[in-house]
Amino acid sequence: MPLFAVHLPPRLTARYPHLGANLATNRRRLSTWLDVHQMLSDIVQGILYSDKLYIFICSKSSKILFLSHTHTQTTGNYTNKVGSSESESSSSSSSSSSGPMKRAYSPWREEIPVERSCAQALIDDLYCACDRRLTLDAKKSPLAVNSSAALLATLNRMLERGLVDGCSRLKLKAILRAEVVKTRLLGFS
Repeated sequence: MPLFAVHLPPRLTARYPHLGANLATNRRRLSTWLDVHQMLSDIVQGILYSDKLYIFICSKSSKILFLSHTHTQTTGNYTNKVGSSESESSSSSSSSSSGPMKRAYSPWREEIPVERSCAQALIDDLYCACDRRLTLDAKKSPLAVNSSAALLATLNRMLERGLVDGCSRLKLKAILRAEVVKTRLLGFS
């Protein structure tokens, strides 16, 4: 997973402690670049609070304006990648305390739901890191042993064909770790 780090100046967290608290809460939640875009949009617009109350800071006069309204959210031309029946059922059945799940959350002013899925966050199944991993016994598992042998045979064939110069024939010394990634793309749930 990519790393994204945010450091809030101490003066800002002293004045608006909820910003740091929200970032800490969202630290291990599923977030995307759409969420980062939403947060950067909030920073540019001076939006520091949740959907019910916004504070706009006028930089020239240092005046603070309080506005109470509902913030409309846009996510560009992004569409859900899962089938319509599945996406409708998942979006209607999944809801947070503030209503149905949104496509983008501002990590510094909103809590990203714990139960947010890759489909709800517009992450394609190919890139979803929520897949389950099953650790195999590296020495006894037939799948681990056979997969290692097949990989080694393929690499040695490449060497024999001269695709890589100056290498000797490879031999398997040990299998240190073996895992199976169970992904929805392969029919696992």
